[in-house]
Amino acid sequence: HKIPRQAWLDEAQETFDTVHGLYDEIFLMGHSMGAVLAAHLCQQNPTVRGLVMLTPIYEAPDDRLNWMKFLRFVMPWFYPHKLRSMRKLVRERVLDFDPTIDFDNPDFQQNELPKVSRVPTGSLVEMVKMAAYGRTLWPNFTTPSIIFRGGHDPAVKPGTIDTLYKVLPGPDKKLVTFPEAGHEPMRPFDPAHKKLWPQALEFIRTHSQVGLPANANS
Repeated sequence: HKIPRQAWLDEAQETFDTVHGLYDEIFLMGHSMGAVLAAHLCQQNPTVRGLVMLTPIYEAPDDRLNWMKFLRFVMPWFYPHKLRSMRKLVRERVLDFDPTIDFDNPDFQQNELPKVSRVPTGSLVEMVKMAAYGRTLWPNFTTPSIIFRGGHDPAVKPGTIDTLYKVLPGPDKKLVTFPEAGHEPMRPFDPAHKKLWPQALEFIRTHSQVGLPANANS
């Protein structure tokens, strides 16, 4: 809340600096907007061996989010459950935190859901700006990369991951689609979970200079 995107980038770099001297090699993984943060780190730290992107955002998933830069002055909170396009994502996120919640219970829907799913409007403005920053990075991004996406992703605008993949200069890039997956294919209960991690490990194995143990697994 009220944290500018530059602070997100600075904190990511601080964390990178902390671990950089502890390992022979570093691979980064970024989910959604985190893919932009990770790409920024790759650009600032060319020693990164590769980037795994999980359902990266290329632009705002709903065009109405672009209006938040004006609405934030009169609307401090955004309630995504009110948008039809985001209800599936809200359900997934809420049940991630507590799978025991009876999400469809009318009392929960009316009294608790608005409180547990609301997002500071200002943070959405920063997210939109971060996606725009990512669009300045991708055309010059040459770190080896693999993108995992879901076929039923309510948080990524259709077609935008294809656009991202096309603007990557490559050729060391790969796009993998899990038709049955959503926005968080790395979750243990997502259908793609058991397929994604072995492929991520194989990507690391392929691009590692020091090598991985033969018995390394996901």
